[in-house]
Amino acid sequence: MYEQLKELWDRLQKREDLVEYEGPLLSLFADPKTGGLYLVSWMDCDNWTNKWLVFNATATAVLGFKDGVITLKECIEQATLLFFINLDKDLIVVDIRETTAEGIPADLMPGDESFKP
Repeated sequence: MYEQLKELWDRLQKREDLVEYEGPLLSLFADPKTGGLYLVSWMDCDNWTNKWLVFNATATAVLGFKDGVITLKECIEQATLLFFINLDKDLIVVDIRETTAEGIPADLMPGDESFKP
């Protein structure tokens, strides 16, 4: 699964930053091969890498989030493909791990009020 997720990640093209604070925290990406939309959400960091959650999203979910109708948590819970990706300071992939909404640690999962600021 690592190679398939890495191939997907390498294909994704950034469309826009949805939430920023001293850099992007949540960005919208598109897969030119399938037309699928993906949200990429910053989750955590350590001394060497930044951890991001990548997950697919429908256009309806993206618009709902942008319009303040649904939360980021709801977008995550609706996703059918989710994976963590760790990138080093040069944006080189260090690790990729598939997950589920239930597999996201509670301290990393956005809250029930995680509407777009």
